[in-house]
Formats: sequence, C-alpha cells, structure tokens
Amino acid sequence: MNKKVFANFIMRKIIHNVKFHSSPDFGKTSVIGIAKAGEIFTIVDFVKRDGTDMYRLKSGVYITASKRYVVDFWA
Repeated sequence: MNKKVFANFIMRKIIHNVKFHSSPDFGKTSVIGIAKAGEIFTIVDFVKRDGTDMYRLKSGVYITASKRYVVDFWA
C-alpha cells in the first residue's frame, strides 16, 4: 500500500464529514468539531479500538479511521 509519508506522518483526506473528538472514543461528550469533506490532515498515530479504530491528528484531536470516511491523500 503506497502512502504519502513525511517524517513518519501520513496524509489523509476526509471524503465525508466526520466529527473531531478530544479523546479516542466516539462518545457525545468528546465531540469538539467537524472535519469537512475535502479537508486534508496529518495523521501521527493509529489508535486500535474494539469496533472502529481512530487516528490521532497532528493537532492532537481524533477522527475515525474508517475507509468509508478517510482515504490516502495523493498530492
């Protein structure tokens, strides 16, 4: 699988709006905003969870790792 890697970072593009979370859970209390379709983020960590996994962004917030919502970015 080819990925854009910059100093151990991976670039991902949002293809459907997803919620930003302050912690690696999908609870309503951790929602802090919306990542809109077309935005591109730098992923710094992969969080393995029961159910849907999550990514930690360079900014410190979390989003879903589901391929239905987030895909590789090619510049």
